[in-house]
Amino acid sequence: MRLEETFGKLRRRFVERAAKRIANLHGLAVRLPRGNVDPLSLNTLFIHAHGLVGTAATFGFQGLSVAAQRLANAIHDKIQSRSTISREARDKLVKSIDALQEMAA
Repeated sequence: MRLEETFGKLRRRFVERAAKRIANLHGLAVRLPRGNVDPLSLNTLFIHAHGLVGTAATFGFQGLSVAAQRLANAIHDKIQSRSTISREARDKLVKSIDALQEMAA
């Protein structure tokens, strides 16, 4: 198999799986409780978002990569601040993930 064919196959696989990965992100975000959130929940969100950054860029989806990086940065900031999660903050995360879903569709 030629390199171009292999890359094309991997790119198609990324597209198929990206929607599932983003749906998982969405599910995690909507289940975030308001108030004090355990760091594990935010770290899990961060890991999923950050994973999209590199793979999307690798396969040529720069817009998706940039949007995922902004989401990962926002989650990272929440982790670092150790602040509580307000309803508005959770809703903002969910809207960011909704935007990722639209980009990956």
